[in-house]
Amino acid sequence: MEQQGISLGQPIEAEAFKCEVDSDTYPACWMCATNGFKFTFNYWGKLQDYYPPDNWFDKSKEEKKDSKYLGENRMTSKEIESFARDFLKQQGYGESFAYYKTKPTLEGPLKTEKGTYPYVEVEWNSNPGNLLCSKTNDYYFSVQIDTDKKKLIGCRMYPSAVDIANNYAFFVQDPVQVKVKPMPYQDRLKQVYGKRAEVLDKLIHIDTVYSNVMTSFYIARAKECIDNVDFIVPETADFKEIASVYIDKKGYLLGSIALKNGWGFRFDRKGYIDGVCTPYDFFGGNTANEIEVFYGTNQMTTNEIVKLAEESLKKFGYDLQNYTNSTTTFSMEGPFVPKNISGDEHGFPYASVRWHCWDPYFSFKVDLNTEKKAVVSIETSVYDLSESDKRPAFEIGVIPETEAAYQARVQKEKEAVKN
Repeated sequence: MEQQGISLGQPIEAEAFKCEVDSDTYPACWMCATNGFKFTFNYWGKLQDYYPPDNWFDKSKEEKKDSKYLGENRMTSKEIESFARDFLKQQGYGESFAYYKTKPTLEGPLKTEKGTYPYVEVEWNSNPGNLLCSKTNDYYFSVQIDTDKKKLIGCRMYPSAVDIANNYAFFVQDPVQVKVKPMPYQDRLKQVYGKRAEVLDKLIHIDTVYSNVMTSFYIARAKECIDNVDFIVPETADFKEIASVYIDKKGYLLGSIALKNGWGFRFDRKGYIDGVCTPYDFFGGNTANEIEVFYGTNQMTTNEIVKLAEESLKKFGYDLQNYTNSTTTFSMEGPFVPKNISGDEHGFPYASVRWHCWDPYFSFKVDLNTEKKAVVSIETSVYDLSESDKRPAFEIGVIPETEAAYQARVQKEKEAVKN
């Protein structure tokens, strides 16, 4: 990596990397070192993306304002472009590639009243505004530079299909040799979902028996959730009054159940609840209630709000210590100071607390009533095959029949009757 102009900051042993590979696109893979450095490699085994933990461009708006990122710009525009071109040439993207003859755009450094944030992104984009490179001649190259320390802090390299064809020898040379082969996707599904893996990602036949079993499963899980978490319960969640039930048609336990009195429960692919809303979901835009219902007075400090949100997530099944890391972003909205409404001042004692991360991917959001010190809504999202999520999929005792198998069976039965 040092020869390619990339420094990991310290020696990293192979065991310090975790790797995710899709067997269909092998040797394309994603890698992350224990000290936060991330890489992706394309179908040809060539470096595609590089993200060090100190990449200013990857930080949130608030984090970017941190004075620790201030510095001095020590490079001219010509030196910046030359640095970027030299780096791409080191990676093998030289004069024979279409981008090389075009002028890049430069973003940064950013000058503020606090000082200079010495970071520049050099971009070659054949189709500005579109990073998908959907057309055969689309390309996208980005080189991010710390112009104070004159070092690379990130890159993205997506040559066009035309460039790949014209430089085919470069892409197929020195094929990557990996001693340990990745676990095929289907094997990973079997490891997490057991027998159910046989019908996943296939259209299933939802008959009355399967529908009833799934609905009973959803109701049982929802009741358990209400008992475990301190939800605001202005009225009982009546499971005898079901408004709708949705069951995933691709064989997962994914689905949702909505009650007529406004309660709603959403389930992830493993069958765990990943979302609950109540009739008093202030941030959810619930228009079933008049605005007066949301009036009140905040009775909690910021620390108390965050602590209650963390405790609620733990009761919900997610211990933040098992997920959050140095790249996790935190945000909080509310509670809101009293405002004059129709001649009277009214406060809205609601707060929304959120933790979000891309690696490993997760998103946790807890909405609270800070007067009654109770939860009004929880939303979570975790990648079901992530190494950080060790929870096995639920077993409900019934494996659905695929639609193809059902149609074949029906046809066979019809033929048997005819004969």
